[in-house]
Amino acid sequence: MHPAASLVSSVLGAPSAGIAFDASYGSSMVLQQSPAKACITGTLGADCTGATLTVLDAASGATYDVAAALRPPAPAAGSDRRWKACLTPAPAGGDFTLTARCDGGGVRAGAAPPPLRAAPATNISAVTFGEVWYCGGEHGVL
Repeated sequence: MHPAASLVSSVLGAPSAGIAFDASYGSSMVLQQSPAKACITGTLGADCTGATLTVLDAASGATYDVAAALRPPAPAAGSDRRWKACLTPAPAGGDFTLTARCDGGGVRAGAAPPPLRAAPATNISAVTFGEVWYCGGEHGVL
């Protein structure tokens, strides 16, 4: 792989296989609390046919799964695509782990499944829900 391609892949978190969260998501983050749905995005490699996000509540041990929407739904052969999963609205607080899982393996009828070249799952831990504010504008403007 060309060194520049390797750098772009590591900066963008784009897998050539497997699954990744977008770089703006990480452990110890805060997601928007209810009544809004917090949405998580990432990239999905060509070896995956779908994505599932599992939410684990560390306090209760309860989990639920969210099937991710894919863009584009039917990509060109060998190309990566994007995924997005919107969580069930949650009250403020908590200690959650989010696990993104690569579903399938791009198997054609009658063909053996290809091996994944990257992690089939990745997680983010110590996630909590609260108020998230985005501020913008120019400084020095009255």
